[in-house]
Amino acid sequence: MNNTLSGYAKHWQGCPSVGEVARAYFPNYARTDRAVRQFRLKIQNSPILLKELLEAEYNPKDKFLTPAQVELIVRHWKLPENIVHLANDHEKLSC
Repeated sequence: MNNTLSGYAKHWQGCPSVGEVARAYFPNYARTDRAVRQFRLKIQNSPILLKELLEAEYNPKDKFLTPAQVELIVRHWKLPENIVHLANDHEKLSC
C-alpha cells in the first residue's frame, strides 16, 4: 500500500458519507450540499474515474461511499489536504 492509500486507511473507516468526502475535497464550500454538488460534478467530468466507480457499484444518488469507491477516488485525486474533516466527522456506516 502506498502512502496515499495508507493515509486513506488512517482517516476513513467504514463507509464515509458523500458529504464528508465532498467537504474534504471542497473545503471552501460552507454548505455540504454545495460541496456534494461540486464533488459529483468533478466525478462526472472525470470519465476514467467515473467508469471505475460505476464498476465498483457507485450510484450518484447514494449517500455513502464504500471503501473501494473511496480508494478509487483517492487514487485519482490523491488524499485531500483538508483531511481533518474526515477524522472529526462521525457520520459513517460500517460496511
